[in-house]
Amino acid sequence: MSNQAFDRMISIIKSFLLSSEKLPSNYYETKKLMKGLGLAYEKIDACSNNCMIYYGSQVNDMQCSIYNFSRYKPQVGKGKLVPHKVL
Repeated sequence: MSNQAFDRMISIIKSFLLSSEKLPSNYYETKKLMKGLGLAYEKIDACSNNCMIYYGSQVNDMQCSIYNFSRYKPQVGKGKLVPHKVL
């Protein structure tokens, strides 16, 4: 669901509630609330073959320990490293 669709859904829900409600008014405020409650999410890189995830002791590995595939897509020039797959 896109941020805009979420914002529209929240505005529809808020229209049915009392004016004293404390529902966040948009995606950003909802995300901040969830993070404050300890329910934030963490993006975890995975091998393109789904054979392993780069988490815990393998968080800094640059290639798959099973098939030796690169963790990141080939990059052109100087740019951020883009993982093949993110969970």
